[in-house]
Amino acid sequence: MAGRHDTNDRAHTPDDVVLGIDLGTSGVGVVAQTRDGVVVARGDHEITLRTPRPGWTEQNPADWLRAAEEAIADVIGAVGGECVVALALSGQMHGLVPLDDADEVIRPALLWNDGRTGEEVDEIHRRIGRARLVERTGNPAVTGFQLPKLLWLRRHEPEAFARTRLAMLPKDYLGLHLTGRSVAEPCDASGTGVYHLASGTWDAELLTDLDLDPGLWPTIVASDDVVGGLRGVVQSPVASPTPDPAGRIHLFAHADGTYLLLGVTLAAAGSLRWYRDTFAPGRSYAALVADAATAPVGANGVTYKPYLAGERTPHLRSDLRGSFHGLSLATSHADVVRSVLEGVAHSLREAWDVMEPLAATDRWLATGGGAVSDVWLSILADSLGAPVGRTAEQIGAAEGAATLGWLALGHRSERAARVEAWFEPDPGRAAATTEAYDRYRSLGPSES
Repeated sequence: MAGRHDTNDRAHTPDDVVLGIDLGTSGVGVVAQTRDGVVVARGDHEITLRTPRPGWTEQNPADWLRAAEEAIADVIGAVGGECVVALALSGQMHGLVPLDDADEVIRPALLWNDGRTGEEVDEIHRRIGRARLVERTGNPAVTGFQLPKLLWLRRHEPEAFARTRLAMLPKDYLGLHLTGRSVAEPCDASGTGVYHLASGTWDAELLTDLDLDPGLWPTIVASDDVVGGLRGVVQSPVASPTPDPAGRIHLFAHADGTYLLLGVTLAAAGSLRWYRDTFAPGRSYAALVADAATAPVGANGVTYKPYLAGERTPHLRSDLRGSFHGLSLATSHADVVRSVLEGVAHSLREAWDVMEPLAATDRWLATGGGAVSDVWLSILADSLGAPVGRTAEQIGAAEGAATLGWLALGHRSERAARVEAWFEPDPGRAAATTEAYDRYRSLGPSES
């Protein structure tokens, strides 16, 4: 979704830019992107993650606003405000921002990787029926989705629920702050658990069965709609909405009118950050990855399960917990760090094993912070058994948002991502990688 900065219809010049904002879990990223898709400035500001209990994750929406405003100021300082023609939003999915009738935040936001809603997931499946839910929304109820969060609020914080007049997603709350309009779009709406894929509307029938008012959700607009003037971020495309019958892979609406199959590891890059902050404070990610590169494939028998916040694909269980297996007196620091990188790669491979029958994909593009690491991309290529590419420019959700912003202004970019390097699976490491992956699968998940 986009907000227009200049309200007149002047012709756009080569110096004009759209600001793309990505509200992530660890920070807000902002890019200034030209009509041709070139990023000319970038700003990033971190956000604090709160974990009041094991399996719970929250953030203060005020921190989002502060980080966004600071990152926007950095970018505008670099390019100048007069050339900004629009602002477009992308961001973390599934979260719940409950607002009162004055659009004030009632309590800290419950995030996409929050796993407290197991009882509410069971309630939804009991009252709706799991198969019916998958048929209508493309997904079963999942602890991280927004719908069970609202039921949790009703059960455990009834006073806060009684004050709730609007259930917003994180990026849409940021959009409300910037434009004054409360809206949602199909891509994120289809990750709430209450979006009817066939009709493209909130599923009033399901909400009635759960004794919830459909008016709690904002108006749905197209992903490339201009929603107002500014006041003041592993998936595979498919053509038709065909869900995995077991609901192990998410099916969401795509911004371009198609659909996305999405496998989710809740603590992917977050695993390395957790390891650094807990066991190696002060060390850089580059130093840790360099250590991992000295350990052999399979990390000398050490296996890491990345279930620090429960797990989504393919287990759909919030009670799973992370673990190290195979530690011995001979285990080195390099072995442990490599096991973290391999464990994340194996979790993505496990998701792909479920996705593969539904989507034809023979190569991958890596985005995000982990994509800068040759070691991690090599491990990922080996685990997936397919080439993994790194783009020449850092391309992520903020760039996608900016592209949608230009589309909202009537300009479709034909510029394709330029791949800087391809990381091919190494046949010489195939046997050891398969052995490590089989060990990962055989160990099974660990419950809390």
